[in-house]
Amino acid sequence: MAYNIEKSNGDPIVVADGTADTSQFSIALLGKNTVGYGDEIAQNSIRMLENFASDGTSPSNQTNGQLWYDYSVHTLKVYNEDALDWDELMIGSSIKGDLIPDTDLAYTVGDATHRFTEMWATTFNGTATSAQYADLAERYEADAPLEAGDVVMIGGAKEVTKTTEAKSTEVFGIVSTAPGLMLNSEAGDDTTHPYIALAGRVPVKVIGPVSKGQRLVASNIAGVAMASSGLDAALAIIGRALEDKTTDEAGKIEAVVGVK
Repeated sequence: MAYNIEKSNGDPIVVADGTADTSQFSIALLGKNTVGYGDEIAQNSIRMLENFASDGTSPSNQTNGQLWYDYSVHTLKVYNEDALDWDELMIGSSIKGDLIPDTDLAYTVGDATHRFTEMWATTFNGTATSAQYADLAERYEADAPLEAGDVVMIGGAKEVTKTTEAKSTEVFGIVSTAPGLMLNSEAGDDTTHPYIALAGRVPVKVIGPVSKGQRLVASNIAGVAMASSGLDAALAIIGRALEDKTTDEAGKIEAVVGVK
């Protein structure tokens, strides 16, 4: 007499007497008085021990939540019935112990379109580092709110403040727009401790016309640079313009900071 197998996520399965049903799952469902019963049980046991491991070919007749180890890419996957596809496991998981690749210089963490938002560690050892943005910046405590592109000096009630004197030799840096390398990152936030660009390229506030390559110094407008006359002291130079500006009013240009 046939019997029914109740599924938690689908219609019952009817298994007829004397049959070994492999149409539903990779493991055979055995009816009563099946010929070769012992062979089928042994085969099912082997399949379970193998954990459905295969070289890139997924198990047939998948069921929701089924596990499969794809040893062609060394990945454990679970079948997602809603997506009709296999999802890779180890998402949002943690490890205890060292994480060491089995081959040197063979694997990549993420790619150009699948990136991590933040990575936390104590020490990085490597051959090269690349960054999308272009300046090296450090957090300093400001005595008043600052904006990206402001020219600052060490002074004021805190650590840094806007420059206010034309051609001041106290110029220190420029408030960064998007730093590529961030130092002292845990000191406050962008409001209390803005990143000050100390080297690299960064947008800067400038008053008056500027020619590409011209040196920049502080103007008498707070936090705003201007073109150097060419006779200014080296200590007054904040950086050099990387583009032309033809207007008289204040605006922003790209500059390289820390270069005399």
